[in-house]
Amino acid sequence: MAIVAKHLGFMDRHVRKPKPLPGVYSALADLDYFDAPQPKVEYQFTPASGRLKLVAMRVWNPKAGRVELDEIEREILALHKVFKLSRLSFDPWQAEHLSQRLNRQGVYCDPVYFTPANLQSMATVTLDCFRERTLELFDHPELLADLRAMRVTEKAHGYRLEMAEGGTRHGDAAQALALALESSRAIRTESALCGNRQLVYN
Repeated sequence: MAIVAKHLGFMDRHVRKPKPLPGVYSALADLDYFDAPQPKVEYQFTPASGRLKLVAMRVWNPKAGRVELDEIEREILALHKVFKLSRLSFDPWQAEHLSQRLNRQGVYCDPVYFTPANLQSMATVTLDCFRERTLELFDHPELLADLRAMRVTEKAHGYRLEMAEGGTRHGDAAQALALALESSRAIRTESALCGNRQLVYN
């Protein structure tokens, strides 16, 4: 599971206090003989850059051949409380039941079917992020191993990202990142002024 934040711009509020009135004028203002100068409020808008930042990565390794869905659910809900995540992009083949449970608890789940078109789109956005240097990562050994082993493979219906030797067993970390980057396209920069800032994760 990769959590990616997208820079949507923000608004800063600055309050400029007026100069203090001399003693006698301050007293007259208190008696409502005239209006005292009021603080001036100014707003400064920083436009959206669209840059992306990986803020968390979780990889669950099977125990005795199984992955505990309850453990994954608890972790997702805990992260949702911290980041106020906008959507959970998931592979329906792997997490249909889990997504239904999360939906009932307020986590918006968005299925992404691994069709040739979607796989090519995930490959495109991932390559673009690295080519244009719009993605900031942190040191995560499994993810870095997957990224170093990632290759672009051309198929009959387009191209996709696949793992060569040197990555983790299934390349889960890199696949989670690609899915989160694809999902980030749905977050528009027009939402920058909304109080509920949005993050993307899968």
